[in-house]
Amino acid sequence: GPASQNLSPHARNLHDPAFLKRASDAFIFYRITEGKTGTAMPSFRDTLGPEERWAIILFLREQKN
Repeated sequence: GPASQNLSPHARNLHDPAFLKRASDAFIFYRITEGKTGTAMPSFRDTLGPEERWAIILFLREQKN
């Protein structure tokens, strides 16, 4: 969203077809679960259950880019 413009480093565009082509589902699941140190990407391990994290991945994969 608009607030991401001020993040450093910038947030990854999860709708980018090139990213989705090269990133495995397991990698995306891991990144959602663990977050990424040194960035604004938090861990969602304690806020989203595994089914919710997989639902995010399914949503991303089903989007038309």
